[in-house]
Amino acid sequence: HLKQPVIIDNRPGAGGIIGSDMVAKAPADGYTFLVAGNGAITNKLLRSKMPYEDSDLVPVGLLFESSSVIVVSANSKIHSLKDWQQQAGKEKRPILFATAGTGSTGHFVAEMLGQALKVPVTVVPYKSGSESSTALMGG
Repeated sequence: HLKQPVIIDNRPGAGGIIGSDMVAKAPADGYTFLVAGNGAITNKLLRSKMPYEDSDLVPVGLLFESSSVIVVSANSKIHSLKDWQQQAGKEKRPILFATAGTGSTGHFVAEMLGQALKVPVTVVPYKSGSESSTALMGG
C-alpha cells in the first residue's frame, strides 16, 4: 500500500528507553515510528534521568491492547496464582519475577500482583523480554 520499503529496526532494552530515545532523536520527517509498550510513558516516573523528554514523542494511535501472561518453568510446583500465593506464604521469602526491564509492563504487573496477593516479590530486570524468557526456560 505504501509503494516503498519499510525497515523494521528492533531496539530492545532498558524498558523501551533505547528504542524510544532513537525515535525521539530521529528527524521529524514522518518516516520514523515507535511501536512501544507502556515503558514509553512510565519510564519517566521511575527514572530521574532520561535521554529524551516526554514531549519529544507524540502519540499517533493505539495499535493494540494486550493481556499480561504469567508463566513459570515447566517443572514448577506452581500451576495457578493461588499456588503461587500459597508457596510464597510457606517459604517466607520473595518470589523471583523476571521482567523485560525496570518500568516494563511485567515490572508493574509483578509489583501490583505482589501487593494484591500480599506476596513478597523480587523483580529481576533483564534487558529485554526475550532475555527474561530465556532465563526462565533455563531455570
